[in-house]
Amino acid sequence: MSPSFDGQHLSSDDFMEDKREDYQHCSLLCETWPVRKENEVALQRAEMRMVRWMCNVKVKDRVPSKELRERLGIDDIILILQQNRLRWYGHVLQKEGTDWVKKCI
Repeated sequence: MSPSFDGQHLSSDDFMEDKREDYQHCSLLCETWPVRKENEVALQRAEMRMVRWMCNVKVKDRVPSKELRERLGIDDIILILQQNRLRWYGHVLQKEGTDWVKKCI
């Protein structure tokens, strides 16, 4: 039986796409965080728990993280954070010199 969401039956491809979208939305939330090394480690651990859950793989199956990310078509959370911060920084640089956000830089 296919996974069900709000009473609708989804194909496994649709279900995986929904999970992938949820994952990507979570990674967009921290564009402006000052991320410390311990935050990165915690995010990577949480990411791999989510990725393993999405792929229905247990740690004892010993499937490499890189392979699981490739299955889902996602990048490492740290790379995503860097890209998001750089994109945000680019938006700030384009603001006028009188903008309070640009003055903070």
